[in-house]
Amino acid sequence: MMNSAEKNYKEKLMLIFSVGLCECLEAGVIEIVEAERLLYSPRVMDQLEEFGFSKGLINLIHMGTELEDIESLLPENLEEEFQNMKNHALKKLKKKPEVDYEITRWTEKFIG
Repeated sequence: MMNSAEKNYKEKLMLIFSVGLCECLEAGVIEIVEAERLLYSPRVMDQLEEFGFSKGLINLIHMGTELEDIESLLPENLEEEFQNMKNHALKKLKKKPEVDYEITRWTEKFIG
């Protein structure tokens, strides 16, 4: 079971990651399909719901799952959607408490 400090840490990382993904998408460094593989997928949304993450984060991921539709149907709105997503993530980040430094760093789990 994940405690609230761990959940806050993971949620904060995903919000930061989302801001970075949107920056990369805007710059044309990655394609939407890659962002979907990395974070913006229905599977990630399901996992977040299952483990009780915030509705704000789940909504952000949902916004990311709709980027391909926006790109194909309303491409002129795509840049605006990236901005909306970044603003949404930054607004949520501002409300997050500082990370508990007793938690194992994500890099230790990811790299090692």
